[in-house]
Amino acid sequence: LVSDFARARAEWQEVLRLARRTGDRHAEGGALVAMGQASCLNHKFGQALEDSRQATEIARTIDAPSIHAGSLLNEGFVQLVTGRLTEAWTTFDQTLLLSRQANDRISEATALVFVAELESWEGHYARAAQVYDEGIQLGRAHNALIPVFEGVFMAASRARAHERPL
Repeated sequence: LVSDFARARAEWQEVLRLARRTGDRHAEGGALVAMGQASCLNHKFGQALEDSRQATEIARTIDAPSIHAGSLLNEGFVQLVTGRLTEAWTTFDQTLLLSRQANDRISEATALVFVAELESWEGHYARAAQVYDEGIQLGRAHNALIPVFEGVFMAASRARAHERPL
């Protein structure tokens, strides 16, 4: 699988430009979340955080918890992959709260998979397996590819790691 995250970000920038031109704050916030996600996946973490902070500001202004949850997912991902695990726990807890408040099952499923990753890294493997399963099942029920692929990949990787002889 090869992705062009720079191109994806550029295309979302066009959506952002149109949203700003028309004054559609909801579309603006959504575009910034998507731009932040593309930047995360392209390992442009500073840009991802800047996009997500702008989306959070908009979400708070227009009372859009789903946009806020999406921006927090990006921030939490950056914290997770850069080793700021305590911050990531806090961010994903906030994400779960907001996504559940907004009935945003895709953000909730994605956050659950990342929480499972944190549980696993802390050695809580049984809890991690439960949370992976919850996130994967929720993602499947709502046709959300990211939590399903990420959750299945990470859960399978963990299972294989524990099967290897020392």
